[in-house]
Amino acid sequence: MAKLRINGHDLVVKTMSKARNIDIIELQRQSGIKMGELRELVTEADHMGNVIASFLAQHNAGFKVGWDDLLNGTLEDLGEIIAEPGDEPAKVEDEAEENPPVRSETVAADDAAAPAPTPA
Repeated sequence: MAKLRINGHDLVVKTMSKARNIDIIELQRQSGIKMGELRELVTEADHMGNVIASFLAQHNAGFKVGWDDLLNGTLEDLGEIIAEPGDEPAKVEDEAEENPPVRSETVAADDAAAPAPTPA
């Protein structure tokens, strides 16, 4: 499965169907966006899809980034999808469309204060 590189950390890319329930619930709580609208935003792969992908990847890795913190980021915060050995190119492209690449300054600004990402 492809990974999302954010501030030097390789985080697992999570589609909406593969994201943990707790992460989706926290996304809904912080953003106020209902599930149907979240799915539409990710499917459209607009900029909001980038923010959603970053939120899910970071929360899955144990980083408790805030929704508003991600919204206040810039386009320069965008990163890249990192393909894992054995990934099929078509599958990586599909994952990238569902979860566009994002890089955010919110991940591990202070590594001592943030937990290390958990391997998948």
